[in-house]
Amino acid sequence: MGQPLDLRSESVDVRVNEPFNPLPLGVGLVVALCVLLAGLWRVKRRSAAREAVAAKNAAENALRERMMVLKQRVNTADSREWLLELESICKEYVADKFGMAASAVNLDNLVKEGKLEGWETLVEEFAHARYGGGKRDGFENRETWKGAMTLMGISEEN
Repeated sequence: MGQPLDLRSESVDVRVNEPFNPLPLGVGLVVALCVLLAGLWRVKRRSAAREAVAAKNAAENALRERMMVLKQRVNTADSREWLLELESICKEYVADKFGMAASAVNLDNLVKEGKLEGWETLVEEFAHARYGGGKRDGFENRETWKGAMTLMGISEEN
């Protein structure tokens, strides 16, 4: 056939849109979520640390208050009862320090194990009071009180 053929068609507009890639959006959301969770975790840790410090300060203030009341009674109280009360305060301090129950604290054993350095004379005075210690002068009790305050790291001022 040898004849040329001319074909014509109507023009059709073809529009190609950019493809949507969800990866950057997904990564951005994951990073934003991680930053948000890290911020919340940090706030929670800070508040827990603040609460722990507040609880520690409250315990120290209560201990200081009990020691100050004991100091006021040093000249009027029976020395044996006074020493036994000082022993109970020291046991509470040691229980808080080592995270034990106050009833489970045995100062004699802790001194023998070397966990309470410098407490030897104080523990001996407690044992003397427990096993029928005699009358002591208020000055002696005041010196015992000062030694206990030093060993527990408590100052008279707030």
